[in-house]
Amino acid sequence: MGDLTKNFSAAEFDKPEPVPVEYRGNIPALADRCQWLRDLAGSIGEVTDTYRSAAHNAEIPNAAKSSQHMLAEASDVEFTLCPIRTLAERALASIADGDNPPFGQLIFYSVRGHVHVSVPNAALLGSRNGQVLHAYGIDGAGQDLFEPLIDPETQMPLLSTAQKKRGLGSHYLSSSHSSAPSGGAGNAAHAGGKAHGQK
Repeated sequence: MGDLTKNFSAAEFDKPEPVPVEYRGNIPALADRCQWLRDLAGSIGEVTDTYRSAAHNAEIPNAAKSSQHMLAEASDVEFTLCPIRTLAERALASIADGDNPPFGQLIFYSVRGHVHVSVPNAALLGSRNGQVLHAYGIDGAGQDLFEPLIDPETQMPLLSTAQKKRGLGSHYLSSSHSSAPSGGAGNAAHAGGKAHGQK
């Protein structure tokens, strides 16, 4: 049991650095978004990255200069026991049904294996609030490559590269894990053209 939500506690968000007092107020709303994903995954989720100081953020080659992590408004979460494509399918179905909490960006990383979720922020994200992206690869400079996520079945592998490296068994390839719940997979926030992810 968590002290913020059913499964998440405040201490879990002190990664990679403790959240400063001035940003602590952002954590309950962020935990709600993580819990939404945790419920969809149906398995444990580990927060791996929430608050980064500006100095730490600058040391990360692929981090956005205006990353919401610097405000403790975003978390990266790994759901190691749920195939990443299955989670993406369930998230899009939830969004189509209107069952999701409002979010800033939701990004599924097919290589790195985590899910990035943030709270809405009109000043930083503008029209990108509510954007769902797929980080499908990494370029030669170490930068993540993004595209709007519309159809996980055709855009994503079932397991992320990180999940495959962990040796997830063949039972994750069964239809019970790969099938999406009923409901559409559309999202009005999807837009054509180049996608911009906030990491």
